[in-house]
Amino acid sequence: MDTTANQAKQYSFIERSYRSIFVSYLTSSTTHGLKCIAEAYSTSNRILWICSFMFALGWMLFFIISSGIQYLSYPTQIDMEIRNEYTMIFPAVTICSAHPLRTDKTNAALLAYAKRMEINVTQIDLETLVEPLIVDLFNRNQRNELIDLGFQLSDILIDCSYNGINCSSFFTHSLSSQFGNCYTFNWNGTMKNLFTIRNMSTLSVGVEGLSMQFYIPRESYYPVSYIDDGLVVSIHENNEFSLVVKNGLRLQPDVGYKNWCPQCTPECKNTDFNTVLSALSYPSPKQKASVTKRLLRNQSNSSSILLPDDFALKSDLYLNNNLLKITITYSNYYVIVYNQKAKILIVDLFSSIGGQTGIWLGLSILGVIEFGEVLFKMIVKCIVLIKRQTTAKPNPTINTVERERENKSEETIRESNELRF
Repeated sequence: MDTTANQAKQYSFIERSYRSIFVSYLTSSTTHGLKCIAEAYSTSNRILWICSFMFALGWMLFFIISSGIQYLSYPTQIDMEIRNEYTMIFPAVTICSAHPLRTDKTNAALLAYAKRMEINVTQIDLETLVEPLIVDLFNRNQRNELIDLGFQLSDILIDCSYNGINCSSFFTHSLSSQFGNCYTFNWNGTMKNLFTIRNMSTLSVGVEGLSMQFYIPRESYYPVSYIDDGLVVSIHENNEFSLVVKNGLRLQPDVGYKNWCPQCTPECKNTDFNTVLSALSYPSPKQKASVTKRLLRNQSNSSSILLPDDFALKSDLYLNNNLLKITITYSNYYVIVYNQKAKILIVDLFSSIGGQTGIWLGLSILGVIEFGEVLFKMIVKCIVLIKRQTTAKPNPTINTVERERENKSEETIRESNELRF
């Protein structure tokens, strides 16, 4: 009897029935409920455990699928961090003249354009040729001529100071299709060492931020009715071009403006500066006298500031109409950093799946391997049986029939030693 039992244990699973393989899995599985189904003492008890197992399995699959759907929706969360940034880089500032055309330069260009296009200037208003001229120069990529039509930085900039440091030479030229010549301070494209908040002059006392003083030569504007006067100012990231047409602040002379509190709000690698605009009366009588003295001294030294011929006689009137001062500064050294990151990571997904399988069925990765082993055995058995049927002879001999009877009797003996389903 012992010999027969040992032979049954060593019998290959291929020779066992599907039922025997499945019953063996149920009785040895670590998954909760399966052993109770296999060892049920009655039919009603087995039905109870089957229903309980299916109920738990259904809820487990529901929560696992819900976790997967939530993960695939890629939810995000935003963390806010407030920190001191004394080495924060000052943003780039782009300045454009709202009126891009000088009278003396534009008249000469219009006459040359009319001659080239064979237009009779005595029968047409030159103002109607301004837009076709600009379009023609852009189409022919005549960059130098476009630059020559507008105001140079030296034509309008009186003074530039950053934390007490003279910054008149730290501007980069660019060309706008609407505003013509534009000039950018602290741009990463041309400056190796950008200005930071901590860059201070050794002689500066209580001077912070970027301060620029402009003389707006309205008398030199080409008389076009649909173009504004003044300046357009844009604050942007140091490594990007300014969208001055969309984001620019339009500043008029005879009123001072103060931009403060640029808050850096990074989104991925993009920085947005939110500016707060305020206006102050400028200049005061004392400031006016100082600027007048400086401009007249520069004029005697062949300064390139475009001043009218009667500026000395009517300096008070011209300064009231044309003097503009811009101050761009920061209110504190705090930077608010918003970090957007995934709310559910792949680790969280697997943790959720593991928790659901554990609480409903007590299923672990080893339990999954056990179930995979059963499927493997059944698939291999099915493949072997199919091969045997295809290779079997049509007229089996007596020895083959006797061998099959012996196999059946051995299988019956082995199944008698297993737990009944």
